[in-house]
Amino acid sequence: MPPLWFSDACARTLRAGSPNADAWMRSAPARLVELAEAHGIEVNSPLTGGHTGAVCAGVRAGRPVVCKLTLDTSFALREMYSLHALSRSGRVPDVVVAEVHEGFLATSRVLPGTAGLVGDLSAVADLARRLHDVTPPVGATTVEALLADRAEALAQHCQTLGLDPSLLHAAREPLDPGAAHLVLCHGDFGPANLLDGPAGELWAIDPECIVGPAAFDLAGYAVRHGSDTAIAVLDELADLYGASRTEARAWLGWMTFDEAVRHTVYGLPIARAEWALAVQMGVLPPRS
Repeated sequence: MPPLWFSDACARTLRAGSPNADAWMRSAPARLVELAEAHGIEVNSPLTGGHTGAVCAGVRAGRPVVCKLTLDTSFALREMYSLHALSRSGRVPDVVVAEVHEGFLATSRVLPGTAGLVGDLSAVADLARRLHDVTPPVGATTVEALLADRAEALAQHCQTLGLDPSLLHAAREPLDPGAAHLVLCHGDFGPANLLDGPAGELWAIDPECIVGPAAFDLAGYAVRHGSDTAIAVLDELADLYGASRTEARAWLGWMTFDEAVRHTVYGLPIARAEWALAVQMGVLPPRS
């Protein structure tokens, strides 16, 4: 059996974003290997955790690395920029090679690299503080810009699903990103992007840096826990960090709305759990 380069969720996400996704997925593994070898990287096994392209493990001059090739080259540019911005935290991978015009990026690999839900939320709060202590670079994208960018697409998704457009306004209304103390957020601070480092400390991978309130990252972590535990996890994490529960819950409400609607349109299996959490948060009605 050939190695699996793309998970079902990754393939669905790519197809939702481009009509050329299937052709690209057929050619991407060979192109990724070609680019990696051109930079002295010996490619090992593919990794299927990502949702934006082909990913594999490799070795360069005895150093473990992760190589990525994305269909949308802006992802590679954004990750390279974000890793450079957060490098002063000492808890993100180094950029080893970047050919962003190709959508190719190679970074140092965090080992042992066990990913998943972290039992000790104080470690998650400590990592968030460490990342947020980094001074935001000039020109960094803001949460306000993100909200504006997502609004049009979400309105179209609501129409596709037959949802009342006022639901989008209601989910957005409690947010006031300009009133909070703003920090450099990771931007995709979910459990899958937190890995165990060599000394047992947490590291963050795959950042999509954005300037916003700390609650944005805290809610991003909690939203991955599902409807049974997300709110309790968020409240505890907000307390450990020293953030407002009310503000964090407002962001959780918007995130669950955004992801549940988007992923339902994309046909991703995770959308069912996200929708259940959105119902619990009061931002979406139950689905029939």
